[in-house]
Amino acid sequence: ALREASAVFRAALCGFAEENTWADVQELPHLFAALDMVAVQAAYTDGMLYAAEYAGTRGGALVLGEDGKPVPENAAYRGRRILTQLRGGEFVSFERDVRPFPEERELWFETVWKQYEEERGH
Repeated sequence: ALREASAVFRAALCGFAEENTWADVQELPHLFAALDMVAVQAAYTDGMLYAAEYAGTRGGALVLGEDGKPVPENAAYRGRRILTQLRGGEFVSFERDVRPFPEERELWFETVWKQYEEERGH
């Protein structure tokens, strides 16, 4: 079902300009909002497909196989994050390592902001 949804969103994105028009300049914000929604849906489904195929069931993502049973987690994806980017008109998903937490304990927002302000003389 996710593959089908992804194909629908990709087709809607590819054919957006042909299928959507505007008669008045005041309609442009709505047109761009609709384009943004279709693009986000295409990007999200691409990332979700990538996660389902490679990472399996993990955290809040339940991936069901063809038999209706949960696909086990691929432990190799622990400590990895999945990113989706638009490259050459196509969405591409890939993974990268999650950045480690900083070792410093004084990295609270308020502490860092105060230091930033002090360095700039505010």
